[in-house]
Amino acid sequence: MLPSVSGYGGNEATIDLGLSLGSWLQQEANAPQQ
Repeated sequence: MLPSVSGYGGNEATIDLGLSLGSWLQQEANAPQQ
């Protein structure tokens, strides 16, 4: 899915994706409801 995943092992890729998703969810949660 991500081009950088091929350069990482499974664990590193999963952790990196988890951090990205977690940070996105946090932004969504903090965003004001429209």
